[in-house]
Amino acid sequence: DTAPVREVMRDGENGLLVFFFNPDEISKKVLQGLAESEALKELRKAAYATAQKYSLARGHARYLEMMGRAAHRAAIDIKMQDTQAEVQA
Repeated sequence: DTAPVREVMRDGENGLLVFFFNPDEISKKVLQGLAESEALKELRKAAYATAQKYSLARGHARYLEMMGRAAHRAAIDIKMQDTQAEVQA
């Protein structure tokens, strides 16, 4: 249960949060997950859906999209500079 994790996970909704440096609490939550497998089915589905938002494939696609937009803007800037240079000449 740390600040960066809480940005993504919500205890009991898409994960089970525990104090990071408490091995007893961690083991209890693991045992709870094993014992209540059926009851936590929806939580596992929500956890999987959350994880997909942060997958490598999705991150890669978003990175390429961002780079494409940046390249497009750079091309427009270069064209505008060329046009301005022609007008001034």
